[in-house]
Amino acid sequence: MQSFFRDVGRCILFSNTFIAACAFGLVWQTYLLLQLPVRLWLAELAFLATFFIYNLDGLLPYKFNQNVLISERKNWLTRNRPILLFCMSIAGLSSLYLFARHGQTHHIWFIAHLVAISILYSSRIIPQKNGMYMPLRNVPLVKVFLVAYVWSCVTVILPLLAGNISILSTENVLLLLRRFFFLFALTLLFDIRDFEKDRLARTLTFPGLVGVRFTKILSLVLLLIFAELTWFTESGLMLFNLELSAAIAAMVVWFSHEKRNDYYFLILADGMMLLQFLLVYLAATIAI
Repeated sequence: MQSFFRDVGRCILFSNTFIAACAFGLVWQTYLLLQLPVRLWLAELAFLATFFIYNLDGLLPYKFNQNVLISERKNWLTRNRPILLFCMSIAGLSSLYLFARHGQTHHIWFIAHLVAISILYSSRIIPQKNGMYMPLRNVPLVKVFLVAYVWSCVTVILPLLAGNISILSTENVLLLLRRFFFLFALTLLFDIRDFEKDRLARTLTFPGLVGVRFTKILSLVLLLIFAELTWFTESGLMLFNLELSAAIAAMVVWFSHEKRNDYYFLILADGMMLLQFLLVYLAATIAI
């Protein structure tokens, strides 16, 4: 029985189902924070698109020939590659169906640039002096900015566009900034996790530039900014729960280091997004 639950847990984490659920939760959270009717189809779209993009990134052929440390996750991906390719194909087609069915094609200009960044993120397109090509994510220090930007757009701006709501109101700009700083802080943890892999790949990241300790301090500062911005628009239990999510995330940052295994980052670091959604959902439910 223990082996069964361990295998199920690995499947959920390594197949990117868990991170996709985090995207689902953050879209729903945006509607709750703005006290708007939840458009579940958009949350579902975020889930499916995240599942597709993250598996596309993890299953790129060249990644199986990289001179990097072999992890438990990489071995799992290698063994389950055929079924994952099938599942991500279904997710990709389902995403297109939801997008077309709900008539959001007039926002395709915005969504297109997010898709382009997501695909080019791990695609070898940038020429180097040695005649080789490197992916967008290998541009020095750019990885964390791209991830936080795309996630912020998908989970804040797309819900606003879907409801034809102004993006430039003070409340919505503050929400976007809050989401960006929170996600940026969490993304830095994965730079810490990948410190050795990025060193072998000669990719300059924040830990490689300023060290793991100062990267953690930067992450804590970003969480502090998130907590400060929250005071401008929230109150009561909603404010308390958002501050609580920042405090718990700060503890995860504090105890992180490059020797932690994948489970620490996949469950705790990514899990901070899902935890924040649950805390917001709780506050919104009690307020009704």
